[in-house]
Amino acid sequence: KPRGSFFVEARMGTPNLLKNIMFNVALKKMGRREETAYHPVAACYLVTYRCELDCVYCLENAGHRCPDGVPRELDTAGALETLKGIRKTCDVIDISGGEPALRTDLEQLLGACRELEFNEIMLNSNGLHLLERPEMLRHVHTVVLGIDSLREEPWLQITRGSPAQYSAQMQAIEELVELRSKYQFDI
Repeated sequence: KPRGSFFVEARMGTPNLLKNIMFNVALKKMGRREETAYHPVAACYLVTYRCELDCVYCLENAGHRCPDGVPRELDTAGALETLKGIRKTCDVIDISGGEPALRTDLEQLLGACRELEFNEIMLNSNGLHLLERPEMLRHVHTVVLGIDSLREEPWLQITRGSPAQYSAQMQAIEELVELRSKYQFDI
């Protein structure tokens, strides 16, 4: 197996991602590309801008920190309609933010992703709140953890978080590894 090959080292939703790519390649070879609408493989849906961290690199929070305390996000009904629209053109959904676990309706949104039969459901999180409602992880295929450093000092500088938040994230990493088999998701 060639080192660095996409087919060898791709991890994110590999079976479904490869299936979609092969399907599109086959359509092109059969000359049916014009008859079939080309569509994106994946969509990233930022369900909130809220986040308790203030990472130096984060563009999602730039100018959206909710200075008046009002979240800039759709309500549950609006978010569900958005997911339905995304599903019409995409096979893979990446639920992200801000920190999606700050939404009280996140489990409902993830459940809707399952009902809509997305081939791959990814949840991007810093992990600080996932353990408050771990049962919602049964709806996802992959949890993508934003780990800015495993060492405390760089983590504090990058996230501008507190030592307690650093400890909570390290604890969450360990517990999520344990929860993988129970809820059948990848990290």
